[in-house]
Amino acid sequence: MTTGSDRTVSHSPSLDLHTMNLGIKTLTPIYIGTGEEYNGRSYITEDDNVKFYDLRGIISTIDKMPQRDRFFALLSERRRLVDILKEVFGDDELPWLDDSCIYTLPLSDKIGGDKRIRPIRTFIGNAKNIYIPGTEIKGAIRTAILYYFLNPELHNKGDDIRSLSERFYHSLLGKINRRKSLRDIESEIEQEVFRTDRDTDGRYDVLKHLTIRDSELRPCEECLFVSNITLMNVHEHDRYRSDGRIAIPSQLCSKDTFFLSKKMRINDNQLIASELGFSDRQKWVIQYTQLLPNFFQCCYSFSKRLLEADIRYFNREDSILDTSLLMKNLDVDDESRIEPILNQIVDRLKEIQGQNSPETPLIRLGGSKGYFSNTISLILKERNPTMYEKVVSVLSRTPYKFPRTRRVVLSPDGKYDILGWIQLSRQAG
Repeated sequence: MTTGSDRTVSHSPSLDLHTMNLGIKTLTPIYIGTGEEYNGRSYITEDDNVKFYDLRGIISTIDKMPQRDRFFALLSERRRLVDILKEVFGDDELPWLDDSCIYTLPLSDKIGGDKRIRPIRTFIGNAKNIYIPGTEIKGAIRTAILYYFLNPELHNKGDDIRSLSERFYHSLLGKINRRKSLRDIESEIEQEVFRTDRDTDGRYDVLKHLTIRDSELRPCEECLFVSNITLMNVHEHDRYRSDGRIAIPSQLCSKDTFFLSKKMRINDNQLIASELGFSDRQKWVIQYTQLLPNFFQCCYSFSKRLLEADIRYFNREDSILDTSLLMKNLDVDDESRIEPILNQIVDRLKEIQGQNSPETPLIRLGGSKGYFSNTISLILKERNPTMYEKVVSVLSRTPYKFPRTRRVVLSPDGKYDILGWIQLSRQAG
């Protein structure tokens, strides 16, 4: 098949099993969270940087000082660290403070203008290093495979995989016609494609033969910056509101950061296909996904459609973008600035689109990657728009087309960017 085609790479799957190193390059900022946060007593912003501190170390140092009682009284009031230190020590130099500094990161967007304790969400890792979880990559690949096997249009007529895909797709339509919830529909079709009737446990999963390890560690100070993940085209929200914006302060991994996941393995395990109770359809999926080029083809095809959908959105072709909301969300006071921002984002999406290929495909992962990246809804929107509107109408509850929002981030270069895109590659070793 021609390079760059949506069509199937291999029509007669045969085993091409190996261990390889997987390269992971960030094409946009990404956020993968831990559920943990640095609150306003654990960091201080200085000009264009954020210094993160070990509050326990600061407490241990001040506990030996005469100002200890005043410090602890103010600390109990849940005030920001910078305000507490200012009130206790005035304009005095605090050389001992650097001893408790964990690391310093660039700050590309203001984190509020008030004195509330505004938490910053952390990126996954340990004290001074970050990594990309193998489960995060495998989950994104899994969604791409599901999309690929639900979309007959991606396969040539007469191919076995086209016939299989048609059966999976019609099964999906049948579940929708039974008026089940979208969540139940997704769960059932995933079960039908990937897992035996015996159990929902991962031991009985089609992709059990794929092993992807966590990436190697990278230093926080080499990879991260701090900015707001800003919601576009959405009304005000009480929790994370910064000067009229709906903004979530977060640590993000910069674009053009490279990670290596060693010893990704596609296992030759005939027991999986023959002994665990998989259907004939599922055995075909197992056989197909034991070829690395086919894995990559699934990722390429799904990402191609995701990028096309986002380009339509920011071009106002497939969405109702409210300019007044965008002005609030992006903290813009001049309406004429909105279109250049949207055009800039479209240009970025097209640039990313040009880097997607079956040999080095893209996937989207992490928090804020968007509704279509996590669900089967894109296949419905493409093949049956009327049914899609019917299914998601209960989710949107607004006159807007669903999903009506997107998340963007102000990067260190001063431009808005989308989130979550990485490029996969096979690496030697």
